[in-house]
Amino acid sequence: MSIYDKKYDLRGNPLEESVSIPLWSLGDPGNSVPRAHFPPWAAGDYNPNRSSLPVEAKERKKIPVVTGFLDYFPDAAAAVAELSLIANEQHNPGQPLHWAREKSSDHVDCLGRHLLERGKVDTDGIRHSAKVAWRALAMLQLEIEAAKK
Repeated sequence: MSIYDKKYDLRGNPLEESVSIPLWSLGDPGNSVPRAHFPPWAAGDYNPNRSSLPVEAKERKKIPVVTGFLDYFPDAAAAVAELSLIANEQHNPGQPLHWAREKSSDHVDCLGRHLLERGKVDTDGIRHSAKVAWRALAMLQLEIEAAKK
């Protein structure tokens, strides 16, 4: 067994088991995922029910979300998702997982500080590179939302 055969969390601990929820099940109101697990979109007028994808099927198929993103970066996507959960427990204890947008908006400076420490693990046990990715995605999301207004 090589290091690549074993899965690790952000803190470098080996994962013995994992539970996965198919992404397609998240949009199904009849699935077993409680509604509280969906982000309450704390700030702004972002509407989680409005699709980010084009309305026309032909145009939607030109955006390969899974094969063009998640399949490219499965470990990185998992690391960012795990960081979201850990950060939510730190900044919003006892609350369902959500992006509390009002708590931090200096994404460029935070990204830069973590970028300087790339390749290292932060004092909280989380990779700086995962924090770079989270901040970059947050910045991109806000830019796209602003352009839609």
